[in-house]
Formats: sequence, structure tokens, C-alpha cells
Amino acid sequence: MALDLAMLLSALESLLGVAQRERHHKEAIAETHDTKKKEALQAIYIAIAETRKYQEMNITAPVREKEYELAKLWTTASIQAQRFFGELSQLGADKAEYWTSQLKLPDDLLASKGIDLVSVEAKFKALLGQPGATLELRPTGQGKR
Repeated sequence: MALDLAMLLSALESLLGVAQRERHHKEAIAETHDTKKKEALQAIYIAIAETRKYQEMNITAPVREKEYELAKLWTTASIQAQRFFGELSQLGADKAEYWTSQLKLPDDLLASKGIDLVSVEAKFKALLGQPGATLELRPTGQGKR
């Protein structure tokens, strides 16, 4: 009888150990997921902020080097957002394509496609209203691209 009780206790301890390891594993996965989601939001925010900064320079001729940098930022944002924010991921890819092209689309066409900066930023701000999204936004003015 004592041997049966000892075996039962040993089995219960093993089961408890397995349950604890599984719980810790799930917590680690959830933490990684949250971190990746925040990184995606941060990448989108950086692309928005750098685009706004470029627009506010009020330049008369495009600065292709800066536009390629913006394309890279939007591509990074698009890739990181793909897993979490499908629509914004596609908009990021469209923004990257816009900045890569030397022929710029008219502002009204950008707005109709939903890839003008104001529309993208509005969608981004809506995402921040979701649980787990926490980035502070500071208004920086109006932008078209």
C-alpha cells in the first residue's frame, strides 16, 4: 500500500512538472507574440514619422536617396505587420512601391487607394485602440504622400 502511494505521488509530481513547463512555454510564446506585434507597430510608426518629416521639408525637387530610405522603412513595416495587421501590411507595401517609383501618383489617386499618409496614419491610430497596442503618437501636421 505504501509503495502504491509513493508511486502515485511520484506520478503526480511528474504530471505537475509537465503542466508547469507547458504553462511557462505558453507564456513565453505569448510574450514573444506581444513583442513582435509591438515591433510591427513601431516599424509602422517610424515609417509614418519619417515620411511626415520628409514632407515637411518642403523641397522643390525629390531627394531620391531619402525616397529610397522611405521605401525601405515602408517595406520593413509591411513585412513586420504582415502577421498581425494584414491591411496595413498591404498599405505598407503600396507605400514602399510609391516611394521607389520616380513617377509619383497624383494625390487624389493616392487617397482613392487609401495609401495617402493621412489614411494610413488613421488606420494605424485605430490599431492602437486594440488591446496590447501601446505607442504614443504626437500630431505633426497634415501630409499627402
